Amino acid sequence: MYGGELIFQHDNAPIHTAKKVSKWFRDKNITVMSWPSRSPGLNIIENVWGRLKYEMRFQYFDDVENLWSEVSRLWEGLITPEFVRNLYRSMPRRIDAIIEANGKHTKY
Repeated sequence: MYGGELIFQHDNAPIHTAKKVSKWFRDKNITVMSWPSRSPGLNIIENVWGRLKYEMRFQYFDDVENLWSEVSRLWEGLITPEFVRNLYRSMPRRIDAIIEANGKHTKY
């Protein structure tokens, strides 16, 4: 948030930039941050989803309710404030790695 104004960030994936999605943001008067495409090294949510996917890699679900139940259980147990804090603390290293790689892929 900048000066009380909410700014939304996403990674410019096609599902996030579809006309219908863009229209929804405009209709809701939500400002979308200008952000480079394909920049997972700077988007810590990818680490959160990666952690959940890793934990669920061998599981199969019969229905959406069971899937949602497992995601919720894992989220509560794994995505702790400390986990998120550590991701934020890694941001200076991520930025340095992106600069060193001239914007190309990094280990993040």
